[in-house]
Amino acid sequence: MNYRIFILMIALIGVVHARGTQHFVALVESLYKSYSWSVVFAIAPKATAAVPLQDESAKELAKYFTNDMVQALVKDAECRKRTREICKIGSDMLFDSQDPQASDLVVELKHSMQVHACFKERAIKKCVRLFGEQTATGPKICDIRYGTDGSSSLRVQLALPISTKRCNEKIKKVPASN
Repeated sequence: MNYRIFILMIALIGVVHARGTQHFVALVESLYKSYSWSVVFAIAPKATAAVPLQDESAKELAKYFTNDMVQALVKDAECRKRTREICKIGSDMLFDSQDPQASDLVVELKHSMQVHACFKERAIKKCVRLFGEQTATGPKICDIRYGTDGSSSLRVQLALPISTKRCNEKIKKVPASN
């Protein structure tokens, strides 16, 4: 009897985990659909009413990012506005480029709560790795990794701790593959 309950519990955990992973992929797809317009269509942010992701409100950022990331992103936007200089983020955080021009965007699940957003930039394939963490309100992005080996981290750029979050423990264990 106890054996059957144990098997049922394991099965339920797997189903919940799979749903969280599917929701994380949908979250990343939604993020790119909402904020890659300026890159894909080469529209300058000031030419439209849309707001670039780096300048979004805390409420909007909270749809996609963990709380500590939201606070750091808002602080960076306030710094840019106040100083009129680059503060911690010096490039488009979804494309890892100061002047991104992307095409052929594909979002794909690589590992549990790790999604790669791959695209061509000037005929060269690039991938950005987005790592998720399950929160009380659903999966959220807890880090974005850049470079061919994923060694550059948005968390590091924002001066957030890299070793204290469950998210980053997963990052260390996952091989950097494209």
